[in-house]
Amino acid sequence: VPFIWRLFDFEEAETEQSVVLGSRTIARHLPVILVMSMFFIGLIAGFVFLFFTLSPTQNTQIFEVQLNELKNVGVVSGQAIFSLDNGRFTEVFEMLFFHNLGVLLIIILFSLLYGAGAVFVFTWNASIIATFIGMYAKTVSSGASVFALLGGVGTSALSLFPHGSFELLAYLIAALAGGI
Repeated sequence: VPFIWRLFDFEEAETEQSVVLGSRTIARHLPVILVMSMFFIGLIAGFVFLFFTLSPTQNTQIFEVQLNELKNVGVVSGQAIFSLDNGRFTEVFEMLFFHNLGVLLIIILFSLLYGAGAVFVFTWNASIIATFIGMYAKTVSSGASVFALLGGVGTSALSLFPHGSFELLAYLIAALAGGI
């Protein structure tokens, strides 16, 4: 938290000194967005490593809340993805859209109130993503080999990339806006 808070202070001071007219907003803040995205990816990598090094009993205890959240979301989205019923797909899409919109508003609120308060939400999201990656990789590899496990990690991470990259970018920009 102090690192991100200091990063916001630095970016705020630099923004106040720079010329606002004629400059592109995303390009001006790109270094901070990259640092925050690498922080988020590092959190995911740390949680995945923790998921693989702990025993299954410890994983169930430590990641219990994340596993329950994945079960709740996974059942609903899995039913919608494999269903040909457009009404059900629309219902699930709206639920996920408004859930992500709520997360976005929480990030803005936490950033406005505490500066780097969005770090708490980033940590929570990273733990859920890491739990998903860990569960998927263990299921795919079935204990076959380390290479199968790494393949499962890569496959699960790439499955999240198409929509997750836009979601992460929106969260990072919201956190930066609230922090500044």
